[in-house]
Amino acid sequence: MIYSIPSLALLALLIPVTGLGRKTAIVALVIYNQYLLLRNFLAGLDGVDRGVVEAATGMGMTHMQLLWKVQVPLAKGALIAGLRIALVSTVGIATIAASINAGGLGNILFDGLRTMNIAKILWGSLLSALLAIGIDQLLIVVERKSKKSA
Repeated sequence: MIYSIPSLALLALLIPVTGLGRKTAIVALVIYNQYLLLRNFLAGLDGVDRGVVEAATGMGMTHMQLLWKVQVPLAKGALIAGLRIALVSTVGIATIAASINAGGLGNILFDGLRTMNIAKILWGSLLSALLAIGIDQLLIVVERKSKKSA
């Protein structure tokens, strides 16, 4: 339900509570990312084969041993995919958060929109997009390396 609220609307709803600026942006980003991460992590853990879980339980593993030695390594792909989605989403929402004086690359974009400066609009958009793509590509490399080490 939280993720269905548009990011700009959530930022506006938080302003009376946390004021303008970075604090509001951080609270909104944490709220959005909690949902994304929790959903993806649970999906990854639920995707672990029940037979493997039963075998590990039958071997006498505790719940924590089962989680850290069996489920997390087998769900690593889904966990990293959840991180990728959350981080790329964070870049987008953080860019929009510049509209409430939170700073960042969105300042260039919104300054361009305010002054109708096409160059600033393009640079702000391009830099934000490149940051999101760069983070995504970095995590793809991390995901591939984690698969090779497994």
